[in-house]
Amino acid sequence: MAKTLLFEIGTEELPARYIPKAINQIEVKSKKLFEEYKIGYSDLKVMATPRRLVLQAFGVEETQKSDTSKKRGPSKDIAYDKDGNPTKAVIGFAKGQGVEVEELQIEKESDKEYVYAVKNVKGKETIQVLPDLFNQLIRSIEFPVKMFWRNRSEKFIRPVRWIVAMLGTEVVSFNFGNVNASNLSKGHRFLGSEAIHIENPSKYEELLEKSYVMVDHNKRRSSIKNQVEKLAQELDAVAEMPENLLEEVNFLVEWPTALTGSFSKEFLNIPKEALITCMQDHQKYFGLLDKKQNTTLLSYFITIRNGDDTAIEKVKAGNERVLRARLSDANFFYQEDRRTTLETKLEDLKSIIYREELGSVAKKVDRMNELGRTLLDILELSEPVRSLSLRAIDLSKADLTTQMVGEFPKLQGIMGEKYAKLDGEDEKVARGISEHYLPRFTGDQVPQTMVGTITSIVDKVDNIASSFAIGERPSGNQDPYALRRQALGVVHIVLETELSFSLEQLFHRALSLIPEESSVSSTSEILKDIREFIKHRTKTVFLEHNLPVDIIDAVLASENSNIHKAFLRAKKLNELRDTQVLKDVLGGFNRVKSLADKANHEEVYTELFQDENEKYIYQKYKDMKESISDSLDNDDISKALDELASLKNDIDMFFDNVMVMVDDKHLQSNRLNLIFKIREMYYQVSDFSRLQD
Repeated sequence: MAKTLLFEIGTEELPARYIPKAINQIEVKSKKLFEEYKIGYSDLKVMATPRRLVLQAFGVEETQKSDTSKKRGPSKDIAYDKDGNPTKAVIGFAKGQGVEVEELQIEKESDKEYVYAVKNVKGKETIQVLPDLFNQLIRSIEFPVKMFWRNRSEKFIRPVRWIVAMLGTEVVSFNFGNVNASNLSKGHRFLGSEAIHIENPSKYEELLEKSYVMVDHNKRRSSIKNQVEKLAQELDAVAEMPENLLEEVNFLVEWPTALTGSFSKEFLNIPKEALITCMQDHQKYFGLLDKKQNTTLLSYFITIRNGDDTAIEKVKAGNERVLRARLSDANFFYQEDRRTTLETKLEDLKSIIYREELGSVAKKVDRMNELGRTLLDILELSEPVRSLSLRAIDLSKADLTTQMVGEFPKLQGIMGEKYAKLDGEDEKVARGISEHYLPRFTGDQVPQTMVGTITSIVDKVDNIASSFAIGERPSGNQDPYALRRQALGVVHIVLETELSFSLEQLFHRALSLIPEESSVSSTSEILKDIREFIKHRTKTVFLEHNLPVDIIDAVLASENSNIHKAFLRAKKLNELRDTQVLKDVLGGFNRVKSLADKANHEEVYTELFQDENEKYIYQKYKDMKESISDSLDNDDISKALDELASLKNDIDMFFDNVMVMVDDKHLQSNRLNLIFKIREMYYQVSDFSRLQD
């Protein structure tokens, strides 16, 4: 008869940020363990609160599934002598497998016969194997750090205080961290029972709710969201409820009760972003926006209490008192920052170290300014974009010296924009300061102004170039300066803004601004590494646009500096994938690709031509090479491909009438070099050898 399984790990309060990953691990690993232990079940559910991690499985079979093991032994000619008697080899094999020699079976494998020991393994009772399964499961849950308590035999993210391990009504014999499993759970730390006797695991959630624990985190999350929305509606407001805050609050409480508080309207003179950050990051409160004017912050907040509504007014007053102190600090920081302009704060950047090997943030800004001039020149951008961009670059890091950003680092750029506007800076300059940090995370928007775009690109290019120059590059899972994210940001910005320029040229300029004594290797070697690094990020973004891997690889092999051009080329190749045009391009390319490897890469001498086909295809190559180059410069990929496709018949005629590998080495070398140049012309567009049929 199928039963319900319950495995609850009761702990001291778990860090909220680690719980979602633990839930996922338990679900994935428990499914794998059930399969390994051959335990059948109908459904599985993982739940969590700040004080417990729970696995519940339904329809669990009482016994393991029976299995058949099959072990191959020696070959038949070694197992038996010429008279058919078993040898020592097969007798030893049978003994080792726990079977009689007469029970061995002979099967053919790859034209040779072998003896096999086939055994039927009867499954054990599930409750007998669960202790090993639970032991593997609890030890396999990974956390950034684990701690010891009582003894050093076991460790977990927080001390384990109780364990419930049951199959049906039976308790599974299990021990971890000096805690013996039982059928006794615990309720809410302050409102619930210290000992909840569980007779039937299927009633587990119901029993916990009676003791003020909403153990299902999805149900608890919905309750929090609904309560917050209801209270906001009563104030004709909309709650500022980002997913990360909702998730964190969900794993801070076991019995959520929402309540509304307020703060003095005098604090509304502080920028909205600072108030919301103060409420969310420090207090885990939900700010409220006016429902009619969705950008206007109201002087109310909603918080979630871990408990019921007993003495709710006292709880409200306590939260208001704490927030008042926080906002008073924020107001002080804001007023102090306003005493001087961003311009006057630039001097303070000299005292902030960017990297020990690279000097101060002020020096970084100087490099960004030089890079900005280079990028503006490459893009041929004139006034007013030029002067506005350079001004935004100069002020981009000034808010790092402010007290507000010192207290709330996530406001860097945002406060810079606010202060720039108050200082009377141009609107585009102010916006460029905040936009230069975009995109801040995967899926975030890119800068929406050209000033912000220029500032963002040069900041990220300098970060990447300077880090590579001093040898601080991402490796494995280590990327302390988020260089991968910044490289992805550059690629996304280029694609969305359709800016066409050589990224390698910009990186080369960036490296030239790094002090030579700070670089760990030559500029060419560093640039090579950066090129490969950007190439991988570009491939990732291209894949997000559903472009085939082989086309991406083919295009990036010939064009990985100008991301915009590479993207257009990859899209066009994908469009023409099954067309006659691309088939003809590949037909011509495939005829020259192998022989071209034998060329010595010297010039082609026309005086050595002996056949009219040589002269014709060489002239065709010269005319076409320049034409294809012009087409690619103008992003007319279709025209370039059409020209390459038209070359197929000429190539076929050349090979039909001209012997390349002749005895005359000078003539042979000349013809191979001609073929090599034709192949290089194909490579201008793409490395077609990477395309799959």
